[in-house]
Amino acid sequence: MVRILSTESSSSFYVQLYQIVDDHSSDQIISWSKTNNNSFIVWDMKRLRRDILLKSFSGVLLGRNLTEFVAKLRSNGFKTVVKGPLGNWSSHMMISREAL
Repeated sequence: MVRILSTESSSSFYVQLYQIVDDHSSDQIISWSKTNNNSFIVWDMKRLRRDILLKSFSGVLLGRNLTEFVAKLRSNGFKTVVKGPLGNWSSHMMISREAL
């Protein structure tokens, strides 16, 4: 569930990110944390870049490479809460796997 959306470009970012994280077919690449409903984990950086970021519309919103992806996460208020392959990212309650 995407909760609070601030600007049009930010809202598109949150919606696209939510859809990718919530898509069970990409769980080996990126998935929700099992311990925090507002966090997700990037498991495979190479596949994230190749299979998600380089695919059409996703890369435009989320970044075309890992550096852009991380920069967009940070600029949208995401923080690394646990170090992992690319970290375990948490937002300010703006994106959650739980319904309101």
